[in-house]
Amino acid sequence: TENAGALAGLNVFDTIREPFSAHLVYDLPGEDVKKKKKKKKNILVFHLGGGTCSVCILQGDDGDVFSKIRDMQLGGNDFDQRIVEHFVNIIKKKYKKDITNDRRAISKLRLKCERAKRSLSQQVEVRIKSLSLLGDVDFSETLTR
Repeated sequence: TENAGALAGLNVFDTIREPFSAHLVYDLPGEDVKKKKKKKKNILVFHLGGGTCSVCILQGDDGDVFSKIRDMQLGGNDFDQRIVEHFVNIIKKKYKKDITNDRRAISKLRLKCERAKRSLSQQVEVRIKSLSLLGDVDFSETLTR
């Protein structure tokens, strides 16, 4: 982070921990100060990145880290891969074609699946369409939450 700031021409004085920055965002200003002091709160920060997943529990007004865990083997890319596998199986059954070793088709499908996954955060279902994914056959299937 500091290196990225320096490369951008910024003079980086200090950085804060990612979970604490989430605490700052969600510790909404305008809350009654008296009520804030009376209740001890815990905040769960869940972060699913491309290659990792982390969960952190912050305690108190200062956002002290109470507990944290990180899975270096689970991330958004794993969800993308699972969605690709799902559609590869549909293609095998519906079109009787195996695109597993077709790098162009898999790459195209992976891009469509990643976009669909992101769209599902705002929509209940998404249609994945790819012209000429299977040579002269156009591919179109629905993905739901």
